Amino acid sequence: MSGLVWKFATCNVKGINVPVKQMNIVCWHVNFKCMVSFVMETKLWSNFKPWIANKFENIHVFTSGLDKEFFGAGVAVIINNFLARYVFKVEEIFGQVILVWLLFKGKLSVIILRLYAEILIRMGLEGV
Repeated sequence: MSGLVWKFATCNVKGINVPVKQMNIVCWHVNFKCMVSFVMETKLWSNFKPWIANKFENIHVFTSGLDKEFFGAGVAVIINNFLARYVFKVEEIFGQVILVWLLFKGKLSVIILRLYAEILIRMGLEGV
């Protein structure tokens, strides 16, 4: 991975349950040549999670989802397939936090985290 540039981006989408909007977000990620994109306010229902995760050819989408309506609920991490092959663990917390653990040769590990700050307020951790 010598010389590899990791380009990160973030986007507030205000919902991605509509396929056209999903495609727009993916095109945005690809056009800007991002390695990782962080998405918030996905408002993605749990039954859509498996469907969107493998919908696209050159990327992998890790999403959180809640079946209850919470303001701004849901986050996602979009990762290029090159990087996705190093993922060994994904954890979702309260529908507003997603952690993606990557493990590389030589035991180098990286944690990619997408957190929607509203969850800190709900947990009483807003001073963190």
